[in-house]
Amino acid sequence: MKCTSETLFPSERMSERCGGSAGPALSVCVPNFNHARYLEKALGSAWEQSFQPLEILVLDDGSTDESREMIRRFAERQPLVRALHNETNVGVVESLNRLLDTARGEFVHFLAADDLLLPGFYEQAMSGLLAHPGAVLSWGNTIKLVDETNTILTAQTELEAVWGDTARFFSPSEIVALASDGLIHGNTVIVQRRALIEAGGFLPELRWHTDWFANWVVALRHGVCFQPQPLAIHRVAAGQYSRSKREWSEQREIIRSILRFVKSPGYADVGPAFSQSGVLVSLGESDVACTVLETSDLLDEQTRGLVSRLFERKREQAVARTRLSHVRYSQYAPEHLRPRIRALVEEWQRSDARVVVFGAGEHTENLFVWTDIAQATIVAIVDSNPLLHGSEFRSWKVQSPAELPLLRPDVVLLSSASSQEEMYATTREFVDANVEIVLLYEEVTG
Repeated sequence: MKCTSETLFPSERMSERCGGSAGPALSVCVPNFNHARYLEKALGSAWEQSFQPLEILVLDDGSTDESREMIRRFAERQPLVRALHNETNVGVVESLNRLLDTARGEFVHFLAADDLLLPGFYEQAMSGLLAHPGAVLSWGNTIKLVDETNTILTAQTELEAVWGDTARFFSPSEIVALASDGLIHGNTVIVQRRALIEAGGFLPELRWHTDWFANWVVALRHGVCFQPQPLAIHRVAAGQYSRSKREWSEQREIIRSILRFVKSPGYADVGPAFSQSGVLVSLGESDVACTVLETSDLLDEQTRGLVSRLFERKREQAVARTRLSHVRYSQYAPEHLRPRIRALVEEWQRSDARVVVFGAGEHTENLFVWTDIAQATIVAIVDSNPLLHGSEFRSWKVQSPAELPLLRPDVVLLSSASSQEEMYATTREFVDANVEIVLLYEEVTG
């Protein structure tokens, strides 16, 4: 089920929100260091949103490229942009805290200077928050763009297996019961500024886990609004802070700090939930256990119980996902897809069919890795997301479905489960009735 502003929030009030005249204000916070080549697209994807933010704060952290001058020019021509700068490079965590302190909106969104927002992100997220009184954090799926190869990855299946495929609010107790793996896509998080400050803001000791920890403290205190559809594009590139060196000595110190914070009086209200919910799994259960064994002040009953529950939760996750995979996602498995695709390819080869694959995400990537789909005569890959058009998926440029008439397909294969109805309707809009449309996951139930 797709979430729309109409299903979450009355349309007449949504029109007021898009004009910025009702409801809480949103500050967009953009830390930047030497990302001048990405800035215009990143900022444009924010100020072109249907829900207009109160401000776009852009903090340059002592860049040595032309970033500072570009930001100054953006601020001159776009009233939403407020330019800030650090005279010297102080690092991303200090920059994040300065942006948090400076922001004037009730809610904040931290946008990396090399990421992109998909159309409707702010409208979707803010309408979800407004529909649930007391909700203070929203997040959703993201698309990963591998910068070096210009390839696209998503994690839709994994998210649906845990969080479901419907936009909804999860209470703290429901989050604990989810068997989550600790995943929240930080680039899609919109969070109440006050709640983030009360969570401690961005703790320098936690370095590349600082936003992960803050987001989970807020989620386990207040709950979250979850949006299943992709909301943003995360650029994965060499040299990125989130991919910088994570040697064991550094990771060990960060895990120690996290465990000490979790056990401290300031986080006593969420400490048990951190272990019971399973979110610590994302740190690596073996890494957590090794860190505890190597740290004398962590060798107490509370921490031993935390680690024990962590391994128990990991086992519960495995059991739960195996069961859910059997009930709802059996058709995602290689053993199902291989014979299904083999039969289809043999049929297409007999008729010399021209095949278009609709979908440029993880499901399609799995087809190429697991099956013989490449043996079909594939003439194109299409996707409805305009920000993906022109990017490369394997050896094909991703095209718009509007190009289908020019591609002259005999078959269109819909390579997605959650968006099949929309994809089918879009395909039928552009192709003749004699074009076969294959719904690859049509028998999935649940």
